[in-house]
Amino acid sequence: MSRLLPGILLALMVLFIAGIMFALNPALIDQLWHRYHQNNSAQPQNVGFVRGNLTLRGHNGNHVLSVEIAGTPSQRQYGLMYRSSLPENAGMLFLFGSPRVVEMWMLNMDIPLDIIFVDEKGRIVRAYENIPADSEKTYGSQVPVVAAIEMNAGAFSKMGMTEGDSVDLAPFAGALRDLPKSEPPKDFNLQSLPKEIRN
Repeated sequence: MSRLLPGILLALMVLFIAGIMFALNPALIDQLWHRYHQNNSAQPQNVGFVRGNLTLRGHNGNHVLSVEIAGTPSQRQYGLMYRSSLPENAGMLFLFGSPRVVEMWMLNMDIPLDIIFVDEKGRIVRAYENIPADSEKTYGSQVPVVAAIEMNAGAFSKMGMTEGDSVDLAPFAGALRDLPKSEPPKDFNLQSLPKEIRN
């Protein structure tokens, strides 16, 4: 028994330190979960995206994006990976459920993108523009958010949008409510999206 004691103490110390790291940086859990699946998935599978229309409200008017909705773990994992192009006025809406600090990256992406982070009031709190494809650099929300939008590089500026503008998340309220409150999340019911926002 005395020979096992140092090993047990070491294991407990490692678990204690890991717990402190996750408590101080909740986004680290998302990063590690994402990296694990990236390393264990060579090609995306058919994850069954639902399509919908998303309205961005800028100081110079409204803009509608046709978005694929990524709310389940597998959908958020694959996102827009391996796409060779994205139609104009199209994008992907990532739903996270309860507000959380989120980090995203561009690994296995073949096209440059803009990434927009949206808080629970629908306000655009952070925008990254013209992100190069296939980069391991992370892009963080820096504050708690409930959604992120990926769109063609340059689209955010082309629409005249800026941080502080808003996104109409009201049609997605049911889906946000049904999402789990912690990671690793379970799949949510895509049927909770209202019919009027589905294509």
